[in-house]
Amino acid sequence: MTKRAAPRSLDDQLRAILNAWTYWSSVKEIVALGRPGFERVLDVAERKVSFWDGKGQGRDYEDALLAAVAAFAEQDMGAVLAALHARGWSDPHIALSGVARVSDPRVLPYLLKAYASDEPTTRVYAVDGLGMQHYQRATDALIAALADPSPEVCRAVIRALGMVGDPRAVEPLRAFAKRPAGSKLEADLVQEAITKIRRSKRKR
Repeated sequence: MTKRAAPRSLDDQLRAILNAWTYWSSVKEIVALGRPGFERVLDVAERKVSFWDGKGQGRDYEDALLAAVAAFAEQDMGAVLAALHARGWSDPHIALSGVARVSDPRVLPYLLKAYASDEPTTRVYAVDGLGMQHYQRATDALIAALADPSPEVCRAVIRALGMVGDPRAVEPLRAFAKRPAGSKLEADLVQEAITKIRRSKRKR
């Protein structure tokens, strides 16, 4: 008589999903684990446990964690935000958890608070998230962020404005590109952003 394999534990299932993350299949697999799976993903995000087996790229593993939170947020953003608050996560921490990958107006306040960080890297992530939201409500904040002292943040802002697609950003982008201290890279990014905005306008 063939012996049946023991069912895999929740941790074993998560380890397999996170270490071989593919968007076309893993999203469904991880959401199917339900609330227990989500809570365990948050344990991983809080460094309480690690399922990383070291066989792939560490960067991919971190991206998988963000994508996993986003997958649950896509199903129920309210429940995800409530769970993060219940664990005592700060607003900037929530903004960078992966929820920004889901276009939802409830995410905007967290991203704006994250942009107030002293760390340029955090501001870049916040700006990237604002771009992914595609909400024109973020336009004013992004235009103001063109004055950020970090060139890396400014480049992220230009890309984000292109993603949002608000025509109000065209003139501020042109003015930014004409700055005496402007670079060719920034000018090229501005042109790409303006092209995206024009295309977005035609689709409306």
